[in-house]
Amino acid sequence: MTGPNLPMVPSTVVKALTDAGLTPAGINHMAVGDRLMFSLQVEEPAAGTAQGALDRLALGPEFTISVSDAAGTEQRPVERHRLTVFGDQLSSAGVAAITGQLAGSGGQFDRIQSLAANNAAYQLDVSGVDPATIRRIVRGLPELDGVDVAVQPGAPSGRHLIVLDVDQTFIQNEVIELLADEAGTVDRVKEVTARAMAGELDFEESLHERVALLEGLDEGAFDRVYDKIALTPGVPVMVMTAQEHGDQIGLISGGFTQITDRLAAEYGINAAYTAANTLEVVDGKLTGRVTGEVIDRAAKARKLREFAERANIPMDRTIAIGDGANDLDMIDAAAVGIAFHAKPIVRDAAPATITPRDMTPVLYVRGIPQHNHAPTTPTQTTPAPSSAAATASTTANTTAPAAARPPLRPADRTTHQR
Repeated sequence: MTGPNLPMVPSTVVKALTDAGLTPAGINHMAVGDRLMFSLQVEEPAAGTAQGALDRLALGPEFTISVSDAAGTEQRPVERHRLTVFGDQLSSAGVAAITGQLAGSGGQFDRIQSLAANNAAYQLDVSGVDPATIRRIVRGLPELDGVDVAVQPGAPSGRHLIVLDVDQTFIQNEVIELLADEAGTVDRVKEVTARAMAGELDFEESLHERVALLEGLDEGAFDRVYDKIALTPGVPVMVMTAQEHGDQIGLISGGFTQITDRLAAEYGINAAYTAANTLEVVDGKLTGRVTGEVIDRAAKARKLREFAERANIPMDRTIAIGDGANDLDMIDAAAVGIAFHAKPIVRDAAPATITPRDMTPVLYVRGIPQHNHAPTTPTQTTPAPSSAAATASTTANTTAPAAARPPLRPADRTTHQR
């Protein structure tokens, strides 16, 4: 039953069933805001006894009451899954709709927890319904229009591995376009990117073609480009909070190590959990080639598995976050794959979404309530470092006003995690 959270309603229902000779059991009573969610089980001596008792109550049209046969449901495997819903549009009516629909499909709720001070995020642990059914039901609810959804199979606890794409995910920029702007070839690079997005080139082909347009650029461009990087809002608080909870953060990028290594060092991410392409530099100039392994779509998924094994974290405690088609294999391989402020092809394929350009909701998916988030750091005014070596002893400024970079911390943060 769902409806207004009025006093005495649960006890009135129980009394009506008891008066009809029924013994209620397995009672679940939850109030979310001004909405009541109430369920129980009874054994009927004759079919229709419970429905008749409830009909005689005449509670009014504002209450939704349903009675279903529980026969056969005892054989369902008792496996709990974690559903996280979040967004400014989330309301108590939306949470009530979730519980009502999932309960009607055989779901049992072990816990419902508000994760945000303004009730804009909820975590629900549910058993009796498989993850695919949870996603299908919840995404189809009109009460959740504009609300993001994530389902974590098994609802595991303990340390997690959280890996992120870099361009347009960890940062707001496309590094190759910033480099191409330095080289005076940005329009040609964008043309190649458009061809790749149209399916005319695969990632590796487009990477080599775009990198070739950087030939002759001086390596000082890496410093100039790094100074232009705008961090995605919410990244510092997400990284620091997750690390404080023992999680391992990783960066897996189709971009370049000359930038990703510096980001990892600045934000306390262990270099053993980063992977990207490396631009070849000879005599201080870019050659227009990459060296070593190409980090493409398949490599990203492979690196996710390697990082999980290295950190001794099972795959059912992995979260992968990305925005483009190049991230789809990684998103599919993780226990929770998140399409972040993503292109439609990624949103449609991913099991979880974060629509706003804000990394904070990753912590809700992780199950960390707002009051346990690390405090934000005021915007830094110290000039950004001019070399990778300087990164170890100064604080970098960013053009992203909503996400100031925190003070530098050691790159190896594994001691407290062990």
